[in-house]
Amino acid sequence: DQLAEQGHQLDVTDVARELLATEGFDRRYGARPLKRVIQQRIQNGLANRLLAGEFPEGSRLVVDGQTDGFVFTAHDPDNTAEIVSPLVFPDLVDTAQVMDDVPGGAALDNGGLAGQVQFRGLTGYRNQVTIDGMGIASGGPNWMDPPLHYAPAALVDDVTVTRGLSSVADSVDQIGAVIDAKTDRGQYGDNDQFELGGRLSSTVRSVNNSHSVGGRAQLANEHNKIGLSAVTDQASDKKTPLGRIRASSYDRRQYGLDFGKRWSAGETTGFVRHQDTGRTGTPALPLDIEFFDTTLAQLGRKTTLGDTTVDARISFNDVDHQMRNDTLREAPDFSPLNGGAPD
Repeated sequence: DQLAEQGHQLDVTDVARELLATEGFDRRYGARPLKRVIQQRIQNGLANRLLAGEFPEGSRLVVDGQTDGFVFTAHDPDNTAEIVSPLVFPDLVDTAQVMDDVPGGAALDNGGLAGQVQFRGLTGYRNQVTIDGMGIASGGPNWMDPPLHYAPAALVDDVTVTRGLSSVADSVDQIGAVIDAKTDRGQYGDNDQFELGGRLSSTVRSVNNSHSVGGRAQLANEHNKIGLSAVTDQASDKKTPLGRIRASSYDRRQYGLDFGKRWSAGETTGFVRHQDTGRTGTPALPLDIEFFDTTLAQLGRKTTLGDTTVDARISFNDVDHQMRNDTLREAPDFSPLNGGAPD
């Protein structure tokens, strides 16, 4: 009913229906768990995206199934582009990997934290990549410091991908896709009383002796919210049956403060984050990361007057970095090529 009120049409593909039937069936209880699965996997996902304003009013929403979850797509009748919302799974470290679940999309795995998004063969600046609507100035050559490096998966709520030519409000010169990662900035409370809340996630992997810990704590009432976030991602070189992959380790820490204040006519929001990336390998590329020392900040104001809404944001990011070709891997020995003479 709520979808119909906003003019939305909902379609569920046969693949999604089969996945629901599989997850919603239990040998002991039959199909009783199905209602809970639909609520958790479909209704909650749609509700969060609708509240965030990701789906244009009057669009046709399609729920499709993938091998590891569901994907939501919006077809806007007034726009040739379509919006896809792949799921961000708890075991992800590099947020760029969600592109593997986007039709026409892929993630170029240059390193544990350096995945580049690809759409229909287009990479780099041909795709517009933002974090909370904020454009990121890359600090490394050849996008060894891709924008989603600053959106640790442990703190990402949702990723939206606009496939095809989008409106100029999203991007001026993009010809591929528009990808926006929305980080967890909490929700307002239900009354005037301040309440403490938050989230915490932790993942351990044996393939590279890695661990990821991320979380956010906030204090909020119905008009104000303030939160603190932190995440750390650490890993050694990845192990395979043929040996270890040199320069595949990574080291990232991010800390942040965010706030929000709303009233009847609008809302003011903002955040500041600092990220330290230590020695991190990019085995597919000739250089490895010695360090990235980065500060991100954003201040936004949304005001609604009658039928008109003004949404203004000012953003800032500063990146100090150093990269070397012998940080995590030894310099190659070229002496056999020149007769054994010293290099």
